[in-house]
Amino acid sequence: MEKLFDTIAVIFVNPLNKVLLQLRDDKPGVYQPGKWGLLGGVVEKGEVPEEAARRELLEEVEFSPDNLSFFRRYTLSDRKVYLFVSNVPFTNTSNLRLHEGKEVQFFSRDEVSGLNNGGKTAVHLFNMIRDFYEESKNKKAVN
Repeated sequence: MEKLFDTIAVIFVNPLNKVLLQLRDDKPGVYQPGKWGLLGGVVEKGEVPEEAARRELLEEVEFSPDNLSFFRRYTLSDRKVYLFVSNVPFTNTSNLRLHEGKEVQFFSRDEVSGLNNGGKTAVHLFNMIRDFYEESKNKKAVN
């Protein structure tokens, strides 16, 4: 059995409870090209997942969040995904300088669902965001 490699993904959540997605480049070698996905990438040798998340965010959008919390690990057929969440204070993307992908945009839960139903999201993205929203809803119900 082939060893799974480690990756990270980050959900940015704004004050309107919308999540940031990146429209991936549509070129050879890009995972899930031309689909909406989360910011993220591969954990490099010697890195721990949080270090990789911070590095990827700087590389992709030149942003280092004040808060970055581990949410959950997903095991896919070829990789492990360490999913992080960060609450950001902005509601538009003007604070971000995009270096990878075609664009970034905030979406509501319903908008993400619509993208997923239309086949416009990266594989497994919807499940990760659904899990995030479900857990967030459950935490609010407890508090």
